[in-house]
Amino acid sequence: MTTPPPPAPRSRSGASGGYSAPGSSAPSSARGASARGASVRGASARGTSGGRDVASPLPLLIGMLAVALSIVIVIVTAVNGRASSVWFLTLPIIEPGLWWLSLVGYVLTPLVVIVAFGLNRIWQRDGLRDRSFTPKPGYSLALKWMVGASFLLALWHIVNLATVVSDAWVNP
Repeated sequence: MTTPPPPAPRSRSGASGGYSAPGSSAPSSARGASARGASVRGASARGTSGGRDVASPLPLLIGMLAVALSIVIVIVTAVNGRASSVWFLTLPIIEPGLWWLSLVGYVLTPLVVIVAFGLNRIWQRDGLRDRSFTPKPGYSLALKWMVGASFLLALWHIVNLATVVSDAWVNP
């Protein structure tokens, strides 16, 4: 009496791990990337860099755009501002009717930059599940520096908002 042969390995390419049995017909570049949604979560489409997924520059671009717009708002408010004494300094503070500019600047920096930094971290860590993913640590480093710069820019917007609110409070 002979024993039956062992069962053939089954393909589990639809599972979350992206496993494909040796000898199966699924090519290695298609294993699991679409099942995990790598292109949706920040990795670029395949074929752009030799068939490998690369970290998305979208969070970096969002952060750079937010910082650039905030700098433009700082320049506009400083040029069009009125001289006002804040603590021991005399600063150009915005007119009370333009308080919304500082509010937009405050939302852009640091809030939008922090969200971009978080998206970058999430997308890059999620992409590491795919063997063909190439992380870009330079994106994270640049966004870290942008978060620091955005807090400095936020100080300007906070001082402008606080001055307008305090003027409205004292002079109703």
